Amino acid sequence: MLPTSASASVRVMKALVAALPLALGVAGLVAAPASSALSSAPMSSQLGHIHETIHSPVAAPDESFAQAPVVILGNYLPPDGHVHPTLERRLEVGLRWAQEHPDAPVVLTGGDNEQGHNEARTMRAWLIERGMDAERILIEPDSWSTISNAHNTHALLGPQDRLVLVTSESHLHRAVVNFAATFGEDTQIAGLAAEDVWPVERSRVEELSSISRDLAGLWLLPDAVLDGTSSI
Repeated sequence: MLPTSASASVRVMKALVAALPLALGVAGLVAAPASSALSSAPMSSQLGHIHETIHSPVAAPDESFAQAPVVILGNYLPPDGHVHPTLERRLEVGLRWAQEHPDAPVVLTGGDNEQGHNEARTMRAWLIERGMDAERILIEPDSWSTISNAHNTHALLGPQDRLVLVTSESHLHRAVVNFAATFGEDTQIAGLAAEDVWPVERSRVEELSSISRDLAGLWLLPDAVLDGTSSI
C-alpha cells in the first residue's frame, strides 16, 4: 500500500528512481557472494557490511559491551495494554543484563497500539516496578516496525561504538541486520535472545524476505515506512 496523495506519489516515484541501484543491491545482499557487483557500487562499504551481517551468526555481548546501550525491542500490546509473555521475556533478559552491567543505559523502543497504549512507556513502567532507576531509561515511543525501531533509536542515540539488542530468539537476527544497516559499520552490535513463548518455524527464505523488505523500505520509501503509512 503506497501513500495516496499526489504529492506523496511524486515523492515516491522520485525516491524509486533515485534509489534503484540500492534496490538492486538489496537483492544482492541476500543472495550474492561478497565478491559480487556490489563491490563496485558507491555504497560498497556499507552494503558489504550489511551483507556480512546477514550471513553471519549474531554475536553474544562480552564485557567490552558493559557500558554500551542495551536496546530492548517492544512487541505488540493487546487491547488492554498489559505486558504479555513474549514482551515479558524480552524485558526479563534485558533487566538481567542491566542489573549485571549497571553503567549501561537502557533504551526501550516501541510505539502505540490501536487503543493508544505505548510499548516503550509500558516497558518503562514494568522495569521501574522491578527496581530499575528511571534515570537509566531512555524511551523511543514512536516505532511501529523493526526497521523503524532501528532508525528511531539511531536518531535518539546518535553514533555508537557498541550496542546490545534484546528481542525474541526468532527475531534477533533480523533486528541485528536492521540496526547494522541504520547505525553503520562503525557500530559493533551484539544480541541477547529471549526464548520464544511458542515455537516459531521460519525458513531462511522467509527470514531473508523480511530483511529485504525492511531494507528496501528504509531506502526506497523512508518517509512512508518510518511514519507507519506503508505496509511494505
